[in-house]
Amino acid sequence: MRLGGVSLLLLLPLLLQNAAVCDAANILAVVWLISPSHFSMLGQLFSELAARGHNVTVLSHFPRQALQPNYTDISIASSLPSYANKVYKHPEVEKLVHSQDHYDLVIAEIFYVDCMAVFAHKFRAPPVSIVTSMAFPSAYNRDLKQFLDGSPQGVVYFSLGTMVRPDTFAPEKLQALLDVFDELPQRVLWKVDPTKVPRLPPNVMASKWMPQNDVPNHPHVRVFITHSGLMGTQEAVAAGVPMLATPMFDDQFLNADRVVAGGSGLKLLYRDLSRGTLAAALNQLLNDPRYYERAKQLSRLFRDRPRPPLEEAVYWVEYVIRHQGAPHLRSAALDLAWYQYLLLDVAAFVVATMAAALLVLYLVIRKISSCLVGASCPVPKGKKRN
Repeated sequence: MRLGGVSLLLLLPLLLQNAAVCDAANILAVVWLISPSHFSMLGQLFSELAARGHNVTVLSHFPRQALQPNYTDISIASSLPSYANKVYKHPEVEKLVHSQDHYDLVIAEIFYVDCMAVFAHKFRAPPVSIVTSMAFPSAYNRDLKQFLDGSPQGVVYFSLGTMVRPDTFAPEKLQALLDVFDELPQRVLWKVDPTKVPRLPPNVMASKWMPQNDVPNHPHVRVFITHSGLMGTQEAVAAGVPMLATPMFDDQFLNADRVVAGGSGLKLLYRDLSRGTLAAALNQLLNDPRYYERAKQLSRLFRDRPRPPLEEAVYWVEYVIRHQGAPHLRSAALDLAWYQYLLLDVAAFVVATMAAALLVLYLVIRKISSCLVGASCPVPKGKKRN
């Protein structure tokens, strides 16, 4: 069982330990799946949260047989066939949909779908999604490990995320990719639908899906060709892999610039993509050890922290609960007067300064002009110039 990519069994002691130092919170847990084995694990978490003082309301097919303080059941027991997802038609769920109750946190199970996570939006509460499965078989690839392990000269990983499809590139740019990959001594792992690109070179493996975090951490991966999305960039930094940044839109250009400035990669814009530019960039990243050494240094810096990122996130979520929204951490910009928010006070100061400077300049020019005119005027007869 996994929570946000981390084993729930490993996180349970941490969650309960942090819960002990939190003020009592109103927690809603919504579990639509009619699976006793799943709920036997989830129920332990809900029960323990209630035992530690939180007010826990649980919607499920498995109401408790014995009453427990702080634990309230909303029962939909035996109301749905196995794996049916018509739970919103249940009267108890309809009541919850129209409820005016207040919740500080919503815990929802994800199994195939996350349809119950909508209650976090309804109650304006932070969500915690618990994934009660490993990745499904369709997510695995039975040849990927063999492909990576069997490439002693290294692997180039090419992924442009979920929104950019390389098969939609201009034909000449797509052909440039294939030509360069074909000439590499390294193998290439490419996240793309293999049915939508021309014939792949023998050293290229393509798949519609890749285990994004696992691949960069394989010791044979030498370069990551990325669209410079924030998540992929962070994963590459954590893994210590040099990057060829090919940003496409939005923040990707900023992320790519940071990669270049940090010395762990190069940037190649789509408009500049050609056989020559791609080959040169990959050759530099693969053969200049400075990029590899800098990437490993950044990885050490990224990982050297007082506590794991997930523990840090859990701490600050509960910090906000403990301190009723932590208003002392609010940005001072939220308290600005309207004229300050619109920078009218700054604009007024700038205008006043410019006006004063122009006035002084006008007076100086007028004085100088007056002196020049006075010096050039003829003196009337019979009068002496002083």
